[in-house]
Amino acid sequence: MVVPEQMSLWELYSYIEHLSENRQETSRYEIVPVVEDYLPVRGFCDDGAGAAVRLFPGSRGGGKRQNLSGIMLGLGFHLLTGLFGHLGLLNAWPPLFSAIFPTLAFLGASVLMMWKVEKKIGLRMRIED
Repeated sequence: MVVPEQMSLWELYSYIEHLSENRQETSRYEIVPVVEDYLPVRGFCDDGAGAAVRLFPGSRGGGKRQNLSGIMLGLGFHLLTGLFGHLGLLNAWPPLFSAIFPTLAFLGASVLMMWKVEKKIGLRMRIED
């Protein structure tokens, strides 16, 4: 059995084509290039979520609690992307959906948190004026 995460993209596409020609299951191998193509987006999402946690004004206890919250959020993001990859294989979801949905969910949550931060900071600045 060939491990798709250890193959180059060229080998992976060739192997997917070989499996397709022989009418074998390719979904496990099709999700890897999609995940690898969206690694920059996942990094941006992870950075945005970390910034949202760091700037969120509702967290008390200083930087230690915020750092721990950021680490736990990153770990949860990593576990959720792995979970969706496996769920996509089990339920025959399209590889694009399995790879992108957790990223979009975390990106939406980080945008919502940043919006709340902006709203709270804007309100605080209006009160001070």
